Amino acid sequence: MEDLSKKNIFPYCHNFTANTDLTQITLPDNAKTVNIGSEDQKLFFVVNGGTDGGSIPTNKGFIPKNNYFQIKMGRGYNRTNDIFVASRGGTAEVSIIMFEE
Repeated sequence: MEDLSKKNIFPYCHNFTANTDLTQITLPDNAKTVNIGSEDQKLFFVVNGGTDGGSIPTNKGFIPKNNYFQIKMGRGYNRTNDIFVASRGGTAEVSIIMFEE
């Protein structure tokens, strides 16, 4: 689990190593836009239905290798503070950039 909930300087960059199991990323309330990517591997991301250390569910998005994907977070009751990320194969260095906007 990557707990970024107490971060309050934006933009904020964070890197960690992910494997083929889901890693939970907990975001601060004021992170409105999140970019996620990896130079090494294709990534999968889950917003609904993920669990930390769990397997990749059917309902997922993907991020091609050497790219960032931008997620605009919901507001109010429509918002989740957790995103789950996994590598397609092996380990991946995951890069996250959070913006306040």
